[in-house]
Amino acid sequence: MRLNEIYERHKHSDIRFFAVYIREAHPDDGWRVPENLEQNIHFDEPRTDAERTEVAAVCRTAMDIRMPLLIDRIGNDVEEKYIATPIRLFVVDRAGRVAYTGEPGPFGFDPDSWEAAIEDQIAGGSVDRASGLPVAGGTAIADRLRGPQITSEPVA
Repeated sequence: MRLNEIYERHKHSDIRFFAVYIREAHPDDGWRVPENLEQNIHFDEPRTDAERTEVAAVCRTAMDIRMPLLIDRIGNDVEEKYIATPIRLFVVDRAGRVAYTGEPGPFGFDPDSWEAAIEDQIAGGSVDRASGLPVAGGTAIADRLRGPQITSEPVA
């Protein structure tokens, strides 16, 4: 997965990465797609934070997502503020401002332009080394979630 390559290449910089699991894109009780049926992926739209966390854990494993994964609360605060459905890439600078907004996926999904934006932030010295504030998916997003979180450790 291209996002894992980018994460692995830059994870030792001053940048902190997060994937944020938002509303289920293709639930069985919503817009089902043939690919999910062919791959035997069956989930109803989660109704609670705990249910969403369970689905996210399965997704993380199945998609081999290596960066830390945060879960948008069931009220969809992050998804609504960032208009992230179904998939979207962002870079958040050290001041918590959105420095890059990718086009909505899947057709606008462009990991190469996301990586270029990350490299621009690194080259510009926009990370405050004293405070450690991140530029890629940093605390501005994490602070807004304040909900369940899946860390880099396996989920039991």
